[in-house]
Amino acid sequence: MEHISSKSSFKKEICYRILIAAFLGYALTISASVLISLLLPLSQKDAVAASSMLSFALYTGYIMYVFSAKRYRSVFINSLLVLAISALANALMFWLRG
Repeated sequence: MEHISSKSSFKKEICYRILIAAFLGYALTISASVLISLLLPLSQKDAVAASSMLSFALYTGYIMYVFSAKRYRSVFINSLLVLAISALANALMFWLRG
């Protein structure tokens, strides 16, 4: 009976990690990509192109982080904090550019 319970728990944890990687990873990658494009000292077209290419590496790294961490709950909380900081930085950058 214990074996079935741990197997079910493992499947549930994998599902949570997949959801975190898919949805929070996408949001984090987009937010970071926008922030990077605003911070790069290039023309707007070049900054957007460079940050878009970099976003593939960021998303891949984030997925590896999600699946290598010991606890998915800490990944979730850390991801929400980083997303909030990135969103605030984006808002500040847009406000400063006015």
